[in-house]
Amino acid sequence: MIKLLFIISSLALLLQLDFKPGVYHFSNDHIEEEIHLNPDKSFTYTFRGHILNYELEGNWTLTNDSLILNSIPQRDRMLVREHRKGASDKYCFNVSNKKGASIHYKIHLLDFEGNVVTLEDQWRRTKIKPSFRVRAFSIEDSKGLKSPYYIIEGGSSNSFDISFESKRVFEGEVWLIHDDKLMPKLISGELAQYRLGYVRSL
Repeated sequence: MIKLLFIISSLALLLQLDFKPGVYHFSNDHIEEEIHLNPDKSFTYTFRGHILNYELEGNWTLTNDSLILNSIPQRDRMLVREHRKGASDKYCFNVSNKKGASIHYKIHLLDFEGNVVTLEDQWRRTKIKPSFRVRAFSIEDSKGLKSPYYIIEGGSSNSFDISFESKRVFEGEVWLIHDDKLMPKLISGELAQYRLGYVRSL
């Protein structure tokens, strides 16, 4: 058992030693994606698409076969204020971005059995009288950017003022390293089917 653990640790160390900081890039007819991994463990990430363009900066670390990204500055993906208003079996979700503007969104409602109900094509406010108690909820905007699930704290809370971060945030984001290429995550949080290839050193 000790020998097996030693072999696994050695392989993980080799993966880290073989990894090359530098510029990694992917492009096709629809998107262009590039990340500059600097030797000082900082990074600059750029995404360009037909309707979506953004850039992030932050720090990176390496853990076994994964690249861990944390953008700077860190921003809460969603801020929530809970209230108790009106009938206890009715829920109200007031949603805006961090600037206070209303947005189009989906809301995913999680019950205490682990089931998820998704309400599509929402704007500014969602009112619902579900047949179940809502344990948690998540907001997904029209770009596909999705918040983590927010677990409702108050036992009687049924009205929520939600401030949604409409800019992408890397918070412990994990990209896989495979054959000297990076497997990024999409804005939805799902693993992409393409890979960023090594281009040059920095």
